[in-house]
Amino acid sequence: MLLRRIKGPRAPLRAFLAAAIVGLGCFSGLHSATALELSLPIKCEINTTCFVQNYVDNDPTDKRRDFACGQATYDGHKGTDFRLVTTGDVVRDIGVFAAADGTVKGLRDGMPDRLVGRKASGSVAGRECGNGVVIDHGEGWETQYCHLKRGSVSVQKGRKVARGAKLGAIGFSGQAQFAHVHIEVRHNGKVIDPFTAKERNDTCGLPERTTTAKGLWTPDVAAVLQYRTGQIIETGFAGDVPKRPQSEAGLAALLKPEARSKALVFLVRAINLVEGDGLKMTVTGPKDFKIENTKIMKRARASFGVFVGKTLRDKPRWVAGKYRAEAVIIRDGRAIDRKQNDIVIE
Repeated sequence: MLLRRIKGPRAPLRAFLAAAIVGLGCFSGLHSATALELSLPIKCEINTTCFVQNYVDNDPTDKRRDFACGQATYDGHKGTDFRLVTTGDVVRDIGVFAAADGTVKGLRDGMPDRLVGRKASGSVAGRECGNGVVIDHGEGWETQYCHLKRGSVSVQKGRKVARGAKLGAIGFSGQAQFAHVHIEVRHNGKVIDPFTAKERNDTCGLPERTTTAKGLWTPDVAAVLQYRTGQIIETGFAGDVPKRPQSEAGLAALLKPEARSKALVFLVRAINLVEGDGLKMTVTGPKDFKIENTKIMKRARASFGVFVGKTLRDKPRWVAGKYRAEAVIIRDGRAIDRKQNDIVIE
């Protein structure tokens, strides 16, 4: 199947996507063919405007394990997910690009961008990849790009594409819980982890005191894609208590604090927190205004949204001046990520 499921059994054949005939025989590692070398498939600022949310699952059981022996993945995941901060960011048409030279083997477009839970509903069953493209790179190598924005696919089946050619834009079509592109690498039909250049379900672990794994990435890309867990992706103020602090729509739609707002709230969204991480939030302001709270993770959290704040209650207004908020992820007694926001109330 050209645009196959990201997780679970193979989808039914579709008339517009014919099944590809894959050569039989055992995969014998990268010694059997020239290894594929991959460029970054997106153009965004890693760890600022886009983040790696999920890696390939390298645990053959019903548990999860990424290539570094962490839990930044989910059971059965076959690719690498590069996410945007919010679903609203798709309007900026963040490009998805061919990671290497090849020929377009299959594609799909026309599916709507809408969030779907981990368990696929009937609307996407058999089409979990959403809008996407498959590229044949020769010698048994393929890459697949999923969840593209509806109407953005800009290539045609059978056409040759060069490394860096635009394929479409990041969206959240198919079975997507956030705006992202899922890139999957296969060799002779077997899923390969691009961070290790090995089949999934192989061993895991990085060399001591190292956060970089070259795998199939070009050296410059490998340097950018250093392994990280525990990242703050968005922070901001709001003038009312949010109903859904983890909303993938982000904070842009929330009311900003004003002199007579119902509340003064600081929100934080983070990804890939591990058990024991502390998320410390501090807000200070004029006349000794201070709020401080720390949330300790009792389990690993793929995504986490939280807020601290105060309500206006019987006061006529908030004291005029500058309010400063800071979020810090603390692991093993040290800060591993932090973000800060200022707001002025007149």
